[in-house]
Amino acid sequence: MSSKSRTVYLLNYVFLTGLAVLAVNDHFWKEAYGNWWTGKISDFAGILILPLLLKFFFGWRDTLILLLTVVFFFWWKSPWSGGFLALANAQDWVYFTRVVDYSDLLAYLFLPCSWRVLRQPERFAVAVPIKVSLPVTQYALLPICLFFLVATSVDDFPDVGDSNVNCCAQEPVDVMVGNGRVYIPSAFTPDGDGLNDFFQIVADSNIVRIDSFVVYALPDSIAVFSRSNLTDFRVDQGFSGVVFGEIRSASYAFLIEVTARDGTARVLRNRVCALPCPPPVTLSEPRFLSSCTFGNQLDSAGYFDRTVASGETLSCY
Repeated sequence: MSSKSRTVYLLNYVFLTGLAVLAVNDHFWKEAYGNWWTGKISDFAGILILPLLLKFFFGWRDTLILLLTVVFFFWWKSPWSGGFLALANAQDWVYFTRVVDYSDLLAYLFLPCSWRVLRQPERFAVAVPIKVSLPVTQYALLPICLFFLVATSVDDFPDVGDSNVNCCAQEPVDVMVGNGRVYIPSAFTPDGDGLNDFFQIVADSNIVRIDSFVVYALPDSIAVFSRSNLTDFRVDQGFSGVVFGEIRSASYAFLIEVTARDGTARVLRNRVCALPCPPPVTLSEPRFLSSCTFGNQLDSAGYFDRTVASGETLSCY
């Protein structure tokens, strides 16, 4: 089967509807209505269009296409894909993330729809002249499809430079994720005094999992710390500040994905400053030290409270 004749697997109402739902859900519904359903809709749409995309590219037998879809989706949604994610994300050209949640396998219920289109694609075809179907697919539809399959809906890291001069210029993360609450401080002090030595995530009991926790050294955005599928939020599970065998006073970027008990998942991005004492003698003094927040600034209920004293004087700066 030629590439031109295979365009029917993409230029059909089922594929185009699935792609549109995926795009709208990832870039609007998740941000506006983050809940169990928006967490699942992307999986449903993805499992619907993936067999059709594979059929277009490779033209293999329908049964093989469906088998590969089942195997790939199970691998992607399992901890076994963690090694690939860590390796790919360290390259810093695109960031892949996924939630390990086996209830996502409910998306397999949409495979019969994909099977029907694979068997009778002409019944669902969009009326496009055959002579323009391939150019439309190659130069318009495929780029759009690949963009929405890999693009995320999260914002860029705050632009505060690649040193710690502007440390704590940004607010800490203190947000609700579904029915849970997450606090991520803007600074930590890896000096071994037992006080805020680790960069940590503070979450209430309704946050059930840290799906991914990645810290990047700047300005090259090299991943220097990575954890995944954490359900035990101990302090020592966090970033110690040790990079290439030494502790530096620096600003780092982080990208963290968490999942709440109600199934809501969210990706959180920001900067954090490592402020060990004493600092390197050649280091410029940070300008926003009085705004720094730390992991131990919690009230009696375990929530972030800026008025709670951290015990950090940072007098060495």
